[in-house]
This record gives sequence, C-alpha cells and structure tokens, in this order.
Amino acid sequence: MINKNYLNKEVLGAIKEEFDKKGMIRLNNFLDQREYKKIEKIIKKLKFKQIKIPDTFSYSNPQSNININKLVDLGEIKNFVQAITDNNYNIS
Repeated sequence: MINKNYLNKEVLGAIKEEFDKKGMIRLNNFLDQREYKKIEKIIKKLKFKQIKIPDTFSYSNPQSNININKLVDLGEIKNFVQAITDNNYNIS
C-alpha cells in the first residue's frame, strides 16, 4: 500500500528526523501507484450528493456506503505513523 521507498529504514529515519524538527512532513507519492489507481477507480465510480448549508459550509457525501478499511491497509499506515512519531495511535 505505502510506496516501498518510504519503508526503507534509512529513508524512514530521515522522515522521522524531519518530522521531529518541523512537526510535519509532506510525502509525495505516498501510496504505491497501483494501490492509488485502484482506490481512485473505486472513488470515481461513486455517486455523490451535494450537501449545502447556506453561509456555513457545503460538501459532497457518497450516496453508497464505502468501507475505508476495504480500500486501504490501515495497519500499514498505523505502523508507519508510529515509526515516525513514536506514538501509539488508534486508527480504525
């Protein structure tokens, strides 16, 4: 799921160092390209309904239920986040 370049121990160490310094990081091409295309294809097939609250906000909501756990490996992402932050997050 995660681009294999970001899972290299040296690269992971550099990412952690940057995160510790700046408190944030930007990771281009974070997802493996095949996984990204698969997720993109599923999302593009969804039909969305526009929700508007005048003078407050608007957003689009998928009309069919989608289970994020079926799209992404949250365990792998959780392990990655824990490795760079030294924190144990509950991601589900």
